[in-house]
This record gives sequence, structure tokens and C-alpha cells, in this order.
Amino acid sequence: APASGSAFDTGTTTVTATATDGAGNTATCTLNVTVNDTEDPAITCPADITVDNDPGLCSAVVNIPAPTVLDNCPGATFEYTPASGSAFEVGTTNVTATTADGAGNTASCTVNVTVNDDEAPNMVCKKSTVDIELGQTLLPEQVDSVSTDNCAITQLSVTPNLFGCGSLGLNTVTLTAQDAAGHSNTCTTTVNVIDNNPPTAVCNNPTVNLTSDGVTTVAAAFFDGGSAAVCPDGPVPGGGLDFSASMTAFDCDNLGETYTVTLTVTSQSSGLSGQCTSTVFVDDPNSYCCPPPMAVCENITVQLDASGNANITPTDIGSNSTAECGLQSEMLSNNSFGCTDAGPNTVTYTITDVNGDSDGCTVEVTVEDNISPSAVCLNTTVELQSDGTYILQESDVYDPTNSSDNCPYGPVPGAVESVSFPAATYTCDEAGKSFSVTVTVEDPSGNTDDCTAIVSVEAGTALPGSWTANDIGDPGEGSDYAYDPCTANNPDQGDFTISTGGYNLIPQTSDNLAFTAVPLCGNGGIQAHIKSVSGGYAGLMIRESSAPGAKMVAVYSNLTNLLRRETRIITNGARSNSTLFAAFPKWLRLIRQGNYIRAFYRNSSSGSWTLFHQAYVPMDECVEMGLAVFTTDPSGEAFAVFGNVNYQSQGGNNLSVPSGDYKIPAETKRSAVVFPNPALEQFTLSFSKPLTAPGTATLLNELGQRVRQFDLYSGDLEIDAHLSGLPPGLYFLRAATSDGYQETLKLLKQ
Repeated sequence: APASGSAFDTGTTTVTATATDGAGNTATCTLNVTVNDTEDPAITCPADITVDNDPGLCSAVVNIPAPTVLDNCPGATFEYTPASGSAFEVGTTNVTATTADGAGNTASCTVNVTVNDDEAPNMVCKKSTVDIELGQTLLPEQVDSVSTDNCAITQLSVTPNLFGCGSLGLNTVTLTAQDAAGHSNTCTTTVNVIDNNPPTAVCNNPTVNLTSDGVTTVAAAFFDGGSAAVCPDGPVPGGGLDFSASMTAFDCDNLGETYTVTLTVTSQSSGLSGQCTSTVFVDDPNSYCCPPPMAVCENITVQLDASGNANITPTDIGSNSTAECGLQSEMLSNNSFGCTDAGPNTVTYTITDVNGDSDGCTVEVTVEDNISPSAVCLNTTVELQSDGTYILQESDVYDPTNSSDNCPYGPVPGAVESVSFPAATYTCDEAGKSFSVTVTVEDPSGNTDDCTAIVSVEAGTALPGSWTANDIGDPGEGSDYAYDPCTANNPDQGDFTISTGGYNLIPQTSDNLAFTAVPLCGNGGIQAHIKSVSGGYAGLMIRESSAPGAKMVAVYSNLTNLLRRETRIITNGARSNSTLFAAFPKWLRLIRQGNYIRAFYRNSSSGSWTLFHQAYVPMDECVEMGLAVFTTDPSGEAFAVFGNVNYQSQGGNNLSVPSGDYKIPAETKRSAVVFPNPALEQFTLSFSKPLTAPGTATLLNELGQRVRQFDLYSGDLEIDAHLSGLPPGLYFLRAATSDGYQETLKLLKQ
């Protein structure tokens, strides 16, 4: 019992088993049947609860209805956390209901208990008046007494809390409190705004003008220069500052004097004071106390000093002037004078008294310069010009840089108004001599000074104005050109001196020489006396330009019994040359007539001219003619002196053109000649008239074999050739040109 299949309650039940046999014998045993309760109860909480706070408290006592509890087994219990009937704070509190059965199974639910704060703060302001200084911020704590709230005041403010000058005195302010629930309340009280700021005292420095009765009283504010208070209007509009001064009355006894006045400035709103001092001048502009000033002038004369300056003072002019009221100032319209003011100057004198009254007069100030200039002369050497004369210049004898005057004339340092000295023209007669020249300088005021210049005269070396120096080609160590206008006391026939390192024997396609030239346009010529030559050749040349390789004709002498002539008929072509015998050819001449150039020589100034070379060389209308020098030593130098140089261009009268015997020859049959013949090392092939077409000259031996060949050019009159390397014997020279001319000549080589 109980029987199997019965309903067992939860917990442990002891079951007894009894066995009975047929004899009625029995036996028993027991077993425990335990039934466990594993099913949780079910709990349902009541609805959320909302209530107001209990009066004066920040909470409320709330009784919570019992929850609904269901369980498979009876006897389940519950409890609230926090417990029902507790005091709940303002706000929402979560309350948990928990149930448990006898088997320990549990369940829970929650209910929200909300307590609302519906009470505003209780405001209590201070009853007494609260003092606050101007410019300070009023704090709520300064006006709050014991304001409270059932919970707590979260914000406390006072309005207004800032006060300006317009709020001085009593003001009603409102104190406002607010709690966390947003409830607010106010109370009011009174604050007294007070000004504890002293004013800023600022003075001016005025002038007191005496009035007609001779006594002037000014208000203390007369000395105010902009004083200020924090509240300029004070407690009432139109107020603000009060002034008092240590001195406000002035009379004639104070005229012209300066006084220090103390100004006291008091703020009407604060009652505090500040001070400053004013410097006061007493004036009498209407001369109530004294007569106006009187200007009395006198003319004066002043002297410029060593710097060219003069200065005057008002006393120099107006020493007899008066200012009975007291002198304030004396002024001049001009008190400083310089060199440009020499002579009379009008100056106005003005006197002013302490009242500001003025009077004036006009005088004449005469400025004088009585200081002499300082003249400095030059010791100089002058060179005669190519015409053998030199006109003395001011710049030769006067030193303007080191000369001086207290009043320099013009912008040049040391310049004076005039410089004078005896006019002088030096000639070759004065060459090598020295002369004293007195120079007188005068300044604008007529002051003078003298100095003496030493002038040394030398013959010049500059080439005459129409001559140019031209180094043609390579001049070696260089060239020098000089002209002595005083040779034999004949300036029109001075000597040219030329030296050069130009070596001109080879190559023959260019030139290396010294050449001083004048232009030649059209017909004309040049002649000269070769006075000396060393180290090379000196002579005359007509050439198309100064470029190396230009077409040219030249004749040279080395003052032996030799004449050298050179010709180039093609620009940059070969230069033909030969050396001829002539007895001391000291005088040379070149003449250009059309395209013909002829060379002459003579051995004395009275001898006759001998034509020894002519060439047909077409050139430009305007060419160069002049004196040429070159050295025969590649490392040496040639030196030559030319005298009696005359030249002519298009009919000038300086050159005696040879007579009509040397005019252009008439057309004749062309012929050729070889000279010298017999020849040793070289020969010249000369034609009776210039070739009119190019060709060749062929040298044949006795067997008819060609051993030399030379080119012929249109215009050739002569060509030079050499025989070096050929054995002595008879040769034939055949000349032929493309226009049909042909001629064969015999030539014997020694």
C-alpha cells in the first residue's frame, strides 16, 4: 500500500509489499517512491504605479498590491524588493516581485513605481539692502537667504546682475530658483549700486588773456584738458565732475609770467578726487596793460667768410626796437647769405611781444666778397702739331681742380669767373725750350690772384691729320709711326719715322709691313725722300685697301744700288717682285693715271726722274697711297726715315706730275723682252703693254723639254721668275695667251 499505479504526492512515500502463500504465511518488504516538483510557479505583477511626493518630502510611501501567483503545488509565497509600503524617492523605482514554492522553484516580475515632484522651491530673499560696487557682478548667494526645496534647488540666478552708471543707487533684483522637476519660484530684494572709482584728472596749458579791467577770473574748469569720471553724468543727468583750482584770478602784475595751477577734479558719483597741474601763461593781446611793440631797423653790410657764407642776427638790424609788454620773439625774413647774394638784399625784421602783437620794418643788407681766389698753375709739356705750331690753351696752364675760391663760379670745383693769360703760339723755333706764363684768375666780385706756369715745348710725334697708321698682315713685334714737323725747320715737309717687325719677303700671297697712308681718289701720286733705312726696305705703295693680299704696286729702296718693285694685280694672288740696279735711288715716286701705275726714282733732289716700272692694275676709284716699310730679317726690325713727302689726289698742287712723256702709251703691237739676259738665278719677263687675256709662259731646254711653267694673267705687264736648280745653258721662253698672242724668246742661264 498504496497500490501500484496510485497517484503519489510530491515527496517520498514508503510502499510496503506483502507476500502471502497458500498457507497464509506472509512476508513484507518496503520501498520508497519519491516524487520531485520541478515546475516553476507563475507570477504576474500589478500595473505600474505613479504617485505624487508626500508633502514636504522628496519621496512617497507606496503600498503595492499583491501579485497573482499560480503553482502546480499549493503553498507558494512572494515578496517585493523594495518592500511594499517603503518610502520611494522622486523618480521611477523598479520593484521586483519574487515567488517560491516548497520545492524551491521560483519566478519573478517587476512593477515600476514613479514618484512625481509637484512642489516648487520655497523662496526666501534677504530683507536688508545689499551693497554692490559699480562694475562688479551680483551673485545669487549675495541676495539669497534660506531658500529651500523639498528635493533640491538645481539652479539659482539673479536678475539683473550687472549695473552701469544709470543704475547708481537702489535697484530691485529678482532671485529665481529651479528644481530638478523644472518647478521654479522667485523672490525680490533691494541692492544699492555704489561708485568707488576716483576720476582721471587731465589738465591743459592755456593762456589767460587779460580783460579790459586788467583783471581776469576764470572758472576752475578753464584748466581742464579732458578729465573724466567712470560715471560722467553722476547721479543726475548733467552732472559728473566738480572742479576747483589753486589759482583763478590774474591781473597786470602777472603779465608775461607763467604759473603752475593745481586743478582738483571730484567725481559726483563717487565723491573721490584726482589732481593735475596746468602751466598757465598770462598774456595781454589787446595791450590793456602796456603799449604794442615797435620795430626800429638800420641797414648793414656783411662780409662773406672763407666758406662763402655770412650770417646775421635780429640784433644786428633791430637792436633799437622795443617790446614793453615783454619780448616774445624777433625774426628775420632771411638771416643766411651765400655767394649768389653778393650785393644788396632786402630783409624784413619782425618783433613780437608776449601779447602776440607784432611790428616790422625793412632794411638793406649788403653782402660783400673781399676774399681773393687761390690760383694754382700747371707745369706742362706741349707738343707741336703736325703743322709745326701749337696754340697755348687754358687747360695747359690752369689747374681748376686745385684752384679755389670762397665763391666758386659755376658747377666746376674751383672755377672762377674768368681765367686770363698771354696768348701764345709756339713754332718749331720754340721746340726744346721752356717758357713762364703768368695766369690771372678773377672771381665774380673782381678779386684776383696770379700764378706762374712753366710750359715746355717739344716737337710732336703725331701723324698729320689726313694720315692713318696701318699694320698690314703680321707686324712681328709691332710697328711704330712718328712725324717730326720741325725737320730742317720746315713744318710742311716734316719727317716720317717708321719702324716695324713685319717680314715681307715671303709668302707672296699676302703682306706683312708697316704702312701709313692717305686716301687717293682718281688720278694722283706720291713722292718722298728716303733719308735713312736699316734692317730692310722703305718705299712707296699704292694699294686698293689695307687688307693683306690687296691689289697693289710698291717701290722700295734700301739706299744701296738696288731698287725693289712689287706688284699684285689679283686680290690675294701672287705678288710679283724683282730687284733692279739703280745708282743710290734716294728719291721715289708713284703715279696713278687711270689703271696704270708708274714708278720713278732719282738720286738727288735736283736730279731728273727715271721711269723704271709700270703696271696695269685696275682698282677701285678710291685707294690708299703712302709710305711702306718691312724687314728682311724674320726676327729683326726695319727702321726708316722719310722726308720731303708730297702727294696729290685729283689735281692737287703738292706733287709735280711727270711730263707728258709718261702718258698712257698708244696702242702698238705687243712684244716681250727678258732681262737680265744672261740671267743667274732669276729673270723678269716684261711686255710692251699689258696682257689682255690669261695664258702661260713655258721655259724649254735646248731639247724642247718643259722645265718651268708660269701663269700669265690679264693685265700683266711684268712677271718675275727664277732659274734656281737649272743647269747653265740656253733656254727658250714661250709666252702664249688665249687671245692669240704668242712669242718665243731666248734666255741664257749662267
